[in-house]
Amino acid sequence: LIVWWEGTPHTDGANAVTAARRRLLLRHATRAWGNGEESAKSLSAYGLTQSRIDLGMTGTDTLRWRREVEDARGRTHWALRKELGVRGTVILFVGHLTVLKGIPELLAALNILATNRDLPPWSALFLGSGPLAQEIQTWAELHPAVPVAMPGFVQPRELAKFYAAADLFVVPTLIDRWGLVCLDALIAGIPQVTS
Repeated sequence: LIVWWEGTPHTDGANAVTAARRRLLLRHATRAWGNGEESAKSLSAYGLTQSRIDLGMTGTDTLRWRREVEDARGRTHWALRKELGVRGTVILFVGHLTVLKGIPELLAALNILATNRDLPPWSALFLGSGPLAQEIQTWAELHPAVPVAMPGFVQPRELAKFYAAADLFVVPTLIDRWGLVCLDALIAGIPQVTS
């Protein structure tokens, strides 16, 4: 049994039952693959010895990804924007809709944009799911002049078309050093704002 682990002490949030299940699973693991030092700390906290933890980095096939995004730009860019109801500059967020991913900070920044009447038209596109989805929906209802699209969780094979429909990528995360989504945006050729 090899466990792929991307949790960290900062993102874990396990209750007692979940923690007990994880300890049991990890006790039977031959090895665990962790995504960096913080993941190794989390695995150790569950009782896995350092000698059974392998560290690696998450990556992507950049040439394939670039081709997929470019193909989507040519085929579905305008159709998807119309389907989503977005217009103007489309600001894209991809990730869990949580406090630690910076959703409250992002909504505060969007408030500033929404009150500036001199800006050209813009929209917000949120890909992902999580406990703050309702806060985003409430924000959208309070700002009816700003189109907000929330397709929810999107399978990886469908992501390229959303990057192709976007003009600016934003991830105001409070926990990631440099998330894979930043690499996705970079290879897609989308300017990005990150924390």
